[in-house]
Amino acid sequence: MERGWKTAKLTEIAGSYEIPVPGQPELTLEEEWEATKKRDPAAIDRWQAFEDRWPDSDRRTHAVRRHFGVESFGCNCYSASSGGPLIVPHDERAYGQEELYLVVEGRARFVSDGEDVEVGAGEVLVASPEVQREAHALESPPTLFLVGGVPGRAYEPPPWSRDASEDA
Repeated sequence: MERGWKTAKLTEIAGSYEIPVPGQPELTLEEEWEATKKRDPAAIDRWQAFEDRWPDSDRRTHAVRRHFGVESFGCNCYSASSGGPLIVPHDERAYGQEELYLVVEGRARFVSDGEDVEVGAGEVLVASPEVQREAHALESPPTLFLVGGVPGRAYEPPPWSRDASEDA
């Protein structure tokens, strides 16, 4: 019998593209990009702008929700070298999602609606859907944990997620 709990070191959890999606065919990165573009073109535009702005970024996404099979809320972890970007500039208006960011280790500088906010280990920043936000690593190694969800609704992976429903 499998136990009802699991553990993992956040920064050792694989990225989304490294975790197969049950019941879906394996796609190349190019095929995955095209599939996401059909589901959520705005996310692709946001990610492309990120790549253009920080072409040498070593930012890493750790797919916590998918790693553990969590279905009731969204969560990810991000890491990057000091000075590097952690959170892609965005807001959540299209999705209505609130987001909670916990700095697990290191320090991060958030820009929230144009205002700089430094957040250290053990500190939390919460952003409502309409807040334009981004974050950058101030100290190495930074680890940032994110939890998100839409108030009043059961969690569904957003359209940009590899495991989004066909209706997304």
